[in-house]
Amino acid sequence: MNFSNMEAKPSRNQPIYSFLSSYHALYFRLHHRAGSNPLELHGTVYVVACIECGFSLSRSYFQDQVKALNPKGVLKPDVVFFGDNVPQGRADRAMKAAKECGAFLALGSSLMTMSALRLIRAAHEAGAATAIVNVGATRADNILDHKISARLGKILPRLLSVGSLIVPAD
Repeated sequence: MNFSNMEAKPSRNQPIYSFLSSYHALYFRLHHRAGSNPLELHGTVYVVACIECGFSLSRSYFQDQVKALNPKGVLKPDVVFFGDNVPQGRADRAMKAAKECGAFLALGSSLMTMSALRLIRAAHEAGAATAIVNVGATRADNILDHKISARLGKILPRLLSVGSLIVPAD
């Protein structure tokens, strides 16, 4: 698959992703195209990195230049595969942001990975309002202040049309 020729374009939902500074990468990097610069907790397939020294380069450049590069180590997409750990620096930045935020909104995640679950827990323990938009149960249901059980493609346009993310108190 040639990632440099992707035709994906931001949807109507992208302004809200940008506004909320989503921590999880969208597959086609639509959040980047919408002007956001989120911390990609589990990495991205758009970067190739050496697992020994950490050297990295864009995947499109790699695909164009791999023969000339003559890499010495093993290269892989810069993503966290199942069973791997989030790189410490990235995990630290995410945790700091979670502990310092006033509100934490998870979008479309069951929070089954500990790396994601510990962030919403940290935000909750630091006193932040916590909420999630997801269909089905999540591992954080017992600590959430608010849960919207809905598909993102249905609920985000409605939130945008209202023009506010204020949730009335119970």
